[in-house]
Amino acid sequence: MFHLRKQKYHEYFSGDEVGSYAYPFASTDAEMISVDVSATGFDWPETLSEHDTVFLELEVKASRVGNWVDPALLCSADDIGVCQYLEWRAHGKRHFNLSALAGNAAGKEVQLRGIHLSWKPQQANLIAMKNAPLEGPVLVIAPHPDDAEIAAFGLYADRDAWVVTVSAGEIGTLDFGGIFKEDVNGRRLFGRTRVGESISAPFVGNVAWDRAMNLGYFDGTLQALYRGKTVRSSVADLDSHRYFRRLNHSSLVPTTEEKPSWSGLVRDLVHVIGLAKPSIIVAPHPVLECHPDHKFVGAAVFEAVEACQLQHGRLLLYVVHPPGGGPHGSIHPVGQRDGVVSLPSLQTEEVLFETVYSHAVSDELQDRKVLALDVYRDIRAGSDELFPPESLRQAMYRAARSVYRHLLVPDSTFLRKSVRPNELFYTVSFSRAADFYRRFKRHLASSDSDS
Repeated sequence: MFHLRKQKYHEYFSGDEVGSYAYPFASTDAEMISVDVSATGFDWPETLSEHDTVFLELEVKASRVGNWVDPALLCSADDIGVCQYLEWRAHGKRHFNLSALAGNAAGKEVQLRGIHLSWKPQQANLIAMKNAPLEGPVLVIAPHPDDAEIAAFGLYADRDAWVVTVSAGEIGTLDFGGIFKEDVNGRRLFGRTRVGESISAPFVGNVAWDRAMNLGYFDGTLQALYRGKTVRSSVADLDSHRYFRRLNHSSLVPTTEEKPSWSGLVRDLVHVIGLAKPSIIVAPHPVLECHPDHKFVGAAVFEAVEACQLQHGRLLLYVVHPPGGGPHGSIHPVGQRDGVVSLPSLQTEEVLFETVYSHAVSDELQDRKVLALDVYRDIRAGSDELFPPESLRQAMYRAARSVYRHLLVPDSTFLRKSVRPNELFYTVSFSRAADFYRRFKRHLASSDSDS
């Protein structure tokens, strides 16, 4: 049984064993400071008192027990502690997110304790970054219903914020006890339901009712739009996204052409940027995201920023579907919800960001994030079992599936992955967005040709 669970775990985490993670921090705006790490900790440099995001790049190895359970590193300075989990069998360089200690640990000893994890005394790097304060309007752009809350609820809640969802999300896998039939009417009902959820969930974060909107584009079609193709919703038998867009209550939603197009999507985003006048735009990373809709929403955002000639502000780019996901999708970050989010698996020499920003999420905001995510029926734990079984056979099937999930399949739900003490973003300033987008387009062309 344990062997099967271990095999299934690694299918979700990565197709192969992962060695050292490699990020090109030396070519970014990060500061690299060498520290001597002993078996019990290191001294935090005095020079890092004004940095808000700090990673410890440390070479580690999971113990034998850590080949079967998630190893972890506990870091503390005075009464502030941080826990970060690693994947089973972790070995090589990893980046431990110590941002919660930044500003309080200068000149103090940071104590380290491994749980099923060890390291040799070594000279390691602290990777430290300064980010501008979060000031001014925030515009969050999400590919699907739920992505804004998964990636950035803690950041946008209680701020001068706008939340814009691009697609209706009419493609789904749950029928909720047979409410959503596998036919055209069922898919349309599912899409209308998800549109309603996407414009309702931001209310939990105190977003004004007319600043939450859904543009109604069709799920799974954004890569084809980027190619200049004509698209339709095959599952809902629709060729006009007006069907879903008309469900918005806000009068600020842009008017739209009859048929969806790439240029129309960019114009819609330009329209919203003109209304929000954001200092911060939160969007998917076009390269680090693995989901095609996420990649190409990120591309559309970069094109809209360039069209608006924005100069003062920055992009905070998120990753909901990170690299290193194997055939079934990533379960990063691993471990329980008390563990901080750090960097996913990556080996690259290309510069894909200026800095990384780790945004702290308070316990109260984590609770509210759970409530915001609970608006989405497909995220709720056991949401496909909201209705009583219709037969003994169905009840037995559900019971067997529950045992299978608990014993073999790691918990890949977003309630575990995204409700954490922090949210992680990759930053690019508006003034350098065009330069970064030129780099990103090579990756987009590559992923486009692979499809």
